[in-house]
Amino acid sequence: ASINSQVLVGTLSFVIPTGNYSCEITGVDAHNSEKSRVINENLKVVPYLGISLGISDIQLASKMIQGSENTSSIFYKNTYEVAPIPNLVFGKSQPVAFFYTEIYNLQSELLKSEFIKMRMMLYNSKGKLIKEKSKNLSRNSNTRVEVGSQILSNFPTDSYTFVIALIDSLSSTGISTAKKFFVYNPDIVVADTFETST
Repeated sequence: ASINSQVLVGTLSFVIPTGNYSCEITGVDAHNSEKSRVINENLKVVPYLGISLGISDIQLASKMIQGSENTSSIFYKNTYEVAPIPNLVFGKSQPVAFFYTEIYNLQSELLKSEFIKMRMMLYNSKGKLIKEKSKNLSRNSNTRVEVGSQILSNFPTDSYTFVIALIDSLSSTGISTAKKFFVYNPDIVVADTFETST
């Protein structure tokens, strides 16, 4: 007998107050109730309506994040469609990681620099910085969305952490967010490399 398997990705939205939460997700085989899986996750809901610089969690996506007017899509976010990749595994079968993050309060009076420096860093499981990129963000709007991508087809099998840091050098203010993901590339030999770009 052949097994017909497919990946179905969806999303559900909840409006909940600020606080710490425990989330339990249960999946059950529709044909065999004895086959089930329970996943528990701890969530922290943080408001971004304050007066200081803020950044959301990083969402990794499986497809190119493109502008969209399809507000009825379950993946619609701030004029973009962001298709999540729940298993967070990239590499041979998913060679490119796309990312989405939201930045808040860029026009805060607490900030002193004309531009905010955005640093994007990639670390391997040993904490070694293997790639870094930076750019300056204009403060001409209070909020903005940042999207981008990283080709991972030449990265060795490992777990990685993607970090985005925002820095205002004149007021010595900084904030960061991070996302862990996995790469499976069985054909790639581990190399001691570092890449930087601006």
